[in-house]
Amino acid sequence: MEYLFMAQKKLQTQSTQTDGHWLVTTLICSTILGVQLFGQNVKAAANESVPSQNQQDAGQTMAYQPDVCLLNGNDSLGNTNTSASSGITDSQTITSEAINPQSQSVNFNDSSTSTSYDDIDTISTSTITSQLSAQTSDFNQQLINTDKLQVSTTDNITANNPFSFSQPDEQMLDNIKSQVISIAQNAGIEDQLQFAIDNIQQTIIDTNGQPTGNQNLDMLLKQFQTLNAQQDVMISMALGLTKINWWDAITNIVGGLAPALLMPLNIFNPQDSSDQSPAIPVKDTFFQLIPTIIDNIVNQGTQSIMSLTEVNTKIVDDARPMGNLLYSRGYVQKNTPVYVDSSSDAILGKIDDYNVAITSIGAKQNGRIPFQYANNIGWVNEQATTRSRQVYDDDFNWTHFTRDDMSSIAENVNNPKYQAPRPVDQTLNQELKGAIQRSSLLGRQEALEVWDSWPVQNTDGTLANYHGYHLVIGLTAPKGGISAKMGLFSQPINGSQTGVNSWTYLGNLFNQFGEGAVANDPYLKYMQAEWSGSTVMLNPNDDTLRVFYTNHTHLMTPGGQVLTTAQISVEAKDNDWANGLVINHSKTTDHRSLYAGDGKLYQNQQNMAGFAGSVWDDYCLRDPHLVADHNQYYLVFEGNTGTQTGNQGLDNFYNQAYYSKDRDTFLKERQRLIDSVGTNEYQQTYMANAAIGIMSLNPDFTVKEVMNPLVTANAANDELERPNLVHFQNKWYLFSDTRGSHMASTDLLVHGNDQNNYPIYMLGFVSEDGINGHYKPLNGNGLVLVSNIPQDSPDFTYAHYVIPNQDPNSNEFVVTAYLNHKTFAPSLLLKIDGDSTTMVTDQVLGQGDVVVTPTRYSTYLSDQNSQSDFGLNLLPNRIFESMLSALSHPTDQSVDNSSISATSQHSATSQSQENSLAAMNSQSQSLSTALPQAGLLANHDYTWSAFWTTLVGLTSFGNN
Repeated sequence: MEYLFMAQKKLQTQSTQTDGHWLVTTLICSTILGVQLFGQNVKAAANESVPSQNQQDAGQTMAYQPDVCLLNGNDSLGNTNTSASSGITDSQTITSEAINPQSQSVNFNDSSTSTSYDDIDTISTSTITSQLSAQTSDFNQQLINTDKLQVSTTDNITANNPFSFSQPDEQMLDNIKSQVISIAQNAGIEDQLQFAIDNIQQTIIDTNGQPTGNQNLDMLLKQFQTLNAQQDVMISMALGLTKINWWDAITNIVGGLAPALLMPLNIFNPQDSSDQSPAIPVKDTFFQLIPTIIDNIVNQGTQSIMSLTEVNTKIVDDARPMGNLLYSRGYVQKNTPVYVDSSSDAILGKIDDYNVAITSIGAKQNGRIPFQYANNIGWVNEQATTRSRQVYDDDFNWTHFTRDDMSSIAENVNNPKYQAPRPVDQTLNQELKGAIQRSSLLGRQEALEVWDSWPVQNTDGTLANYHGYHLVIGLTAPKGGISAKMGLFSQPINGSQTGVNSWTYLGNLFNQFGEGAVANDPYLKYMQAEWSGSTVMLNPNDDTLRVFYTNHTHLMTPGGQVLTTAQISVEAKDNDWANGLVINHSKTTDHRSLYAGDGKLYQNQQNMAGFAGSVWDDYCLRDPHLVADHNQYYLVFEGNTGTQTGNQGLDNFYNQAYYSKDRDTFLKERQRLIDSVGTNEYQQTYMANAAIGIMSLNPDFTVKEVMNPLVTANAANDELERPNLVHFQNKWYLFSDTRGSHMASTDLLVHGNDQNNYPIYMLGFVSEDGINGHYKPLNGNGLVLVSNIPQDSPDFTYAHYVIPNQDPNSNEFVVTAYLNHKTFAPSLLLKIDGDSTTMVTDQVLGQGDVVVTPTRYSTYLSDQNSQSDFGLNLLPNRIFESMLSALSHPTDQSVDNSSISATSQHSATSQSQENSLAAMNSQSQSLSTALPQAGLLANHDYTWSAFWTTLVGLTSFGNN
């Protein structure tokens, strides 16, 4: 935390700055300090009488980790508590007591000593770096040349470690002391270091008169190193923060954190029936959660500062070897050998990632530089280092949705092959009238809206016949609700299988969040909403279903998003399947968490990047989808890449595999992005690391193995939702949904023009060599479906889900979605032919249809661009929609008329009339293009609209 004080002090000295940014940045640093200090006080009060498990086991106090406030996490070598600024592992946590004259000892790991900041103002942050860099080289050389510096036989350290000694020598200690004090005097921290060095001299001999080895001296040197490196980073970060648009940043902070800081919503989670529910997890109170929430806020704040700095600092490529000074920083690449010493060919290992940051901890010898490697001192050849990250090309042996793929979408957004058709019949927007529940808060019944939905399937992906019923599960909530719950809907197979009215709402899948939970589940007690997943019927002869879904917790409570499973029971009503179905909540069992991310293969809550100006890190770990292949269960899910699978951040600007197969195209696009530093596109490219993950499960549905991703989208997209695997003709097809707003692009055809008007996509991939094979993009770039309908339109659809045809030989698949954020959408049809797909654009099925039925409805393809380009929002399309709606009718008139609207039944108009109107619509489109080109339209949009209204009215009158 002292480093934040130093940065704040540094900022206050910038009196020559008059643009106001320094004042705002200083306030931000002060706010962070205040939150951290408040958080520590609250944590201390909350945990005063509760020792940690480590304390109980080891019988010792532990260092308070948040004091080292910068960038602790896992590096690419697997080291924990690594300062990203210095590349040095904090194997012993170093706190402010080490340089504080009021401390009572130099026990660097004793959190019981109090921390004082009274003397922090004497530290000049502008001189420490320059003084250390100027004098530490000579100081280090004297250490190396001291013949008393021998190898410690008790430490696992290589023979050339210049910081090891096995016995004390008063002359040597005096020499070291004088050198260090000299540096401290010039740096303005003499008083703080004098106390620490005196204590090192006193404690170098233990109580038995035996030498204690090099531990305390190593700690002192590491304190110098950490102070030097972290101040460098903190000042650099503070300078970067001055470039930020703080209005956008603060707006995003408030918008992002406000929902997370709401009181727990479980008190508004009433049972929807009188059934006796099994026990639910005991939930923490809000006050019990305060320490955890504060920890998460501090972590997210720290990560956000790093992200804000990096996205506002222009990348400068420098391939020169790293400097030769002590604590010089550089980068090494994957497979670089790490030697045991400065001369031998023996190696400790190899670097296992690209652009791994290292910091020299000694002088160069024989052309090699020492650095900390895991728990050892390793050496790398100087020529294998660079001063900046370097570009590379590695696809990690899985599929990437690249920036080339993303950019090429613009060429196809208006191609009818991919467009989602819209029904002419405007009555295909009915709500689910039977979906209601009583609100204990309002004391009345409330209608429920339905979003994402999925059918109950067999483990091979085909639609399940559950005792004569099709079942669908959808996310439901009252209008304006923020806490979704899964609702169950049934449809008799022997009755009408089309239309929204064919579905019956059976109630919430779970009466209470986490009902039927296993004991001591770590995440169910934090649940605030149930999000998407999948459900399978394992045995057609019993009354159980296996559910997989997403437990969504508060952003600031443990988990964030957790893959979860449970077994539920759906029984025959009154013991007769013909009477309908009921959910027996008392039989819900085996409700437990499966996976919350590990940070390595898949991002978890702890290594989110926070926000970068106007872009939040879209953290995803949700939408589990179960399939079976050769009696092995697999769960695919939406996620983000972790530290071992291509993490987000600056490396998104270095891997060619994320961009293009063509080197020149990659370098040109990379440079364009670098030149756009600080823009929304740059921020999205920095954050983008969407992944479709996969894991294998045991027969009891516990996790067997978490595997590498099937598809990732680094530098292109940050959200690949609702992954869905379909087996067809010996191939595995993988589908996923996303929004244009998540595409890291400035192309309006790809990204959209605002948060309410962006394209909707379904992407697809195919593997010909098994479920874990190599998936290549369908149609060349992955585009399967695109819709340009604005979010506020009553025709808006999303969350598209592909269901196999009941006929295994048919290549026509049903695609379901939700409509207008509240009900089942008319189902679409998709045709699959090898690695190519085509949307059926001349007809749709009924609302919520999960099977191909004879009932089809006429459609049209909207041309959003031609309307918006001319600003003619009142032009013919919507007028003709209304007219053609009155003339439309199902192509098969033999179906039950109760499923067809009165408007459709009235349509006895001849086909010639409908064709005539369609021809007139086509002519109107030609005129709407030709007249502006001829200069006849100018700005007279209202005149143009009146003209069309008159023309349509006269034509309608003539037809009648």
